[in-house]
Amino acid sequence: TTPRRFEGTNPPRGAVLDYLLTEPARSVSLRVEDATGQVMREFRSASKAPGFHRQAWDLTRSGGNGTLVPAGTY
Repeated sequence: TTPRRFEGTNPPRGAVLDYLLTEPARSVSLRVEDATGQVMREFRSASKAPGFHRQAWDLTRSGGNGTLVPAGTY
C-alpha cells in the first residue's frame, strides 16, 4: 500500500478570537480581560469590511515583553 500523506496548516499556538462585523468599521479594537476586568491584551487594526474575522492571540500580555498570562477565565 502507498503511505498516505496529509498536508495542512497547523493552528496558531494560543487562542483564536473570531468575531463578526455587521457593517464596515473604520477601526477595530479587541480587548481580552480577566475575570476582574483587568486588560490582559488589546488588539487594534485598521478598517475592516463586514463579515467574519479572526485574530490569533499567543496568550502573552500587552506590552510586548512576552510574558504569558496565567491560566484562567478570559
